[in-house]
Amino acid sequence: MITVTLICAYFAAWDTTKKYGIKHPKYEFGPVGPNGFQPVTMHSVGEDAPMPFLIRLKADGDPSEFFVWFFGLKFELPFTTEPVIGSSHTRGIAEGPRMVQAVLGQVPVGTPIDDAQRFMEREGFTCSRSTNEHFLDRTKLDYIYCDRSEGGLVSRRWQVAVVHRDGKVTEVLASTDLAGP
Repeated sequence: MITVTLICAYFAAWDTTKKYGIKHPKYEFGPVGPNGFQPVTMHSVGEDAPMPFLIRLKADGDPSEFFVWFFGLKFELPFTTEPVIGSSHTRGIAEGPRMVQAVLGQVPVGTPIDDAQRFMEREGFTCSRSTNEHFLDRTKLDYIYCDRSEGGLVSRRWQVAVVHRDGKVTEVLASTDLAGP
């Protein structure tokens, strides 16, 4: 009897999770295409509740993040799910020049650097800003340093610099290597 009551209470909390724990979808606009800036949706961010007390934050092409929600308190869980295959512009590339082309295809020269950083983070990179630093054989660059590893036992590590001046992308540099036992 107690078990049935607890199970019913658990599933009854699902509506409460949906009603009070979920934020409405948000949309971002930004540059797309080689001919300049077009105000089109780059991706949408939204939350849903796949089960009581669990909230999933998802964005097109991004890994989903999960949170435990308990009547106003929200705690991030330490795992994500991978984005849908085919939604990434930079996954599966093995050569530096192809990576540069792929990134520049989405964030062409002149793109605001904040938009470029958002794109790289959606692609699964961890990014940070570097000022007057070196990257590869170049020195005194202002750039966003983006790092990502993909693969299993042997993984491919990408290091990408999105170089900028006056808040706009000027070029992209990329380096890759394999890491493993």
